[in-house]
Amino acid sequence: MTGTGRQVFTKGMVYPYDVMTVMFTFDVVLFYTYGHVTLFYIWYNPKRDLVDEAKLLVQIGLFRARLADNYAVRQKSGPFKTVDEFTHDGGLDTYTQTSTSDFMSEHAISGLFTWADILPLTSIIYDQGLSINAFAGIVSVLPSVTDAYTVQGGNSQIVEAMIAFTGAGQYLNSTVTEIARQQDGYYLTVNGDPQGPYDDVVIATPIEFLNASFVNISMAPITPREFVEWHVTLVSASSLNPSYFGMPAGSTVPDLVVATGNSTAPFAVINPMLKAPSGNTIYKIFSNSDISSLISSIFVGVRASYVHAWPFTFPRLDVVAPGHYQPIVLADGLYYVNTIESLASAMECSTLAGRNIAQIINGT
Repeated sequence: MTGTGRQVFTKGMVYPYDVMTVMFTFDVVLFYTYGHVTLFYIWYNPKRDLVDEAKLLVQIGLFRARLADNYAVRQKSGPFKTVDEFTHDGGLDTYTQTSTSDFMSEHAISGLFTWADILPLTSIIYDQGLSINAFAGIVSVLPSVTDAYTVQGGNSQIVEAMIAFTGAGQYLNSTVTEIARQQDGYYLTVNGDPQGPYDDVVIATPIEFLNASFVNISMAPITPREFVEWHVTLVSASSLNPSYFGMPAGSTVPDLVVATGNSTAPFAVINPMLKAPSGNTIYKIFSNSDISSLISSIFVGVRASYVHAWPFTFPRLDVVAPGHYQPIVLADGLYYVNTIESLASAMECSTLAGRNIAQIINGT
């Protein structure tokens, strides 16, 4: 991007788009929060931006219509046994069988708009670029252009309420090391003790990280997926440090900083979450590695920080050829939820996949 003359507008001041540090070219997209997160660019042709945005909104409308068609088919036809069967209904394979970049290009959405407006969102949501399938790419955009809802106190309460509603037992912090099939059903070895028999077993964790053996179970080979490792860092600080971003001392750094897909920046996004009673801002940072050693350079007035690593946050969401998704039905009475995350890793997808398997088991 060097030499393009692109600039970013923030709080009435204009900064060069490409900024340098002594460490690397810091190719970033800068945002400024004003009521809601809004991207302020000085475009070469502002009308072109509006045209691209309109085209994107049309495609999102069509995407939501296809989802509705898919749900209608499912309501009539019952559960699906493969991911291909699911994506066929309603024409969702229109999105799963092409990359986000190719999809946008095919629908005459400019490369500049895709790079500047859509890539930051796929980076924030999935830590991946425009090669992800278009289903996941549009899912990344949806919260920015449609109503998104959360539960006060945390969305984890949805899962807790579902479990409470079923009356099922919960065995947290329990390790399953063996799944064995006998004549009277399945037996699980949990924390070293065999338990069973069970009529059905549902595996919800990514099977790549299931450290359990299968006994007397014949399954088709399962192709392992690659996963993205996410580090989430929380920082309480006075502000971002303008000198780290190559800005003059005393400058105001935009509230939200997002690195582009080809950036050498050590993080994907720095996002302000809330104001602390001390007056400091609580920032959340997503990165692929521990950046604790950089916190004092990135921020001014650091009071505290915390890092949590998630070793398998998302599978790689590249296009999967038909017939190559991991199976939903591993064996008679043995099912696998997590394969659906090869389309898009989202709470809604997991809920849909869990409901589908419950319908298979119930024969509905």
